[in-house]
Amino acid sequence: MKKASSALFAIVMILCLLLAGCSGGSGLNSTAAAPSGSGSAAPSSPEAKVIKIGSIYADKHSASIAVMEMKKELEERSNGALTIDYYGNSVLGDDAALVQQTMAGTLDVHMMLGLSAYNQWLPELGIEDLPFVFPDLETARKVYKSGFGEHVAKLVEDKLGLKILAWNWEGGQRHFTNNTRPIVVPDDLKGLKMRVVQNEMRLKALQVLGANPIPMSFSELYTALQQGTVDGEENPLATIDSANLYEVQKYLSLCGYIYNSGFFEASPALIERLTPDELALLTELAVKYGDYQQKLNDENNDKLLQIMKDKGMQVNECNIPAFVEAIQPAFDYYRQTYGGELLDLALSLQK
Repeated sequence: MKKASSALFAIVMILCLLLAGCSGGSGLNSTAAAPSGSGSAAPSSPEAKVIKIGSIYADKHSASIAVMEMKKELEERSNGALTIDYYGNSVLGDDAALVQQTMAGTLDVHMMLGLSAYNQWLPELGIEDLPFVFPDLETARKVYKSGFGEHVAKLVEDKLGLKILAWNWEGGQRHFTNNTRPIVVPDDLKGLKMRVVQNEMRLKALQVLGANPIPMSFSELYTALQQGTVDGEENPLATIDSANLYEVQKYLSLCGYIYNSGFFEASPALIERLTPDELALLTELAVKYGDYQQKLNDENNDKLLQIMKDKGMQVNECNIPAFVEAIQPAFDYYRQTYGGELLDLALSLQK
């Protein structure tokens, strides 16, 4: 009898333990699956503040890659309190539209390479569209780091009410592509229909060099080249590659005739929505990944050039002294139209 009671008691205890294990199992599994702090991005919580970022660039562009890397670190370091929704490929519009959306607060951040979209409010920023105002990449970067970037950022903030979180993102040097002939000297541009952004200084510069500039949205460019609406265009290597323009262009002429910086601009509404610590973190990462994007450009340029050659593009160097001499009337036009303050500052910082 005692043996039977002992056996019954043992069975009951086993059943109790099994039931307890089943009821507590989900809690044990949740604890085991929690992030271990290995460096991967923390999952965003349902209450995470979403930062909506827009650009015109394709996913494989260095700027888009940098934004997505920034997203990972932002989520990790904010413990999931902040995250990024990124809209590239011009899905929200061109740069001018994205500036307006950022001013209105419907877009939190606009990642813009080049200053052209500001020209309707600050036409003097067309200085960046003045060919060879920066003779090479190293000089351009030196000028921006020596106070020019901060000066331009303040002009934008004062005029448009935006907050420039970083000005060290970079479009880089712009080169010519077309389907008619190699461009070696300015005369080779004569009569070519070249797509440009809607920008007075860029239009004037191409006219001075003898081309027929056609203003056009970037989202329309590939089809326009494919159909022969325009003969050519001008863009940095990263943009030519990410937009697959080598599929519809035969000649690539390495002139580097214009340098484009890059601004990471935030809406006033976003600044109000973030805590001081959150804004400080976002600003820190905007600067960090601007440097990262520049590094990507430097590392990728030789690779991109080889890709374009492999895709069948004929690549040539330009006669830079001939272009510098031919473009001087555009410098005179800039001074007469917009004054010399920004131009003198840019030139003085090169010394």
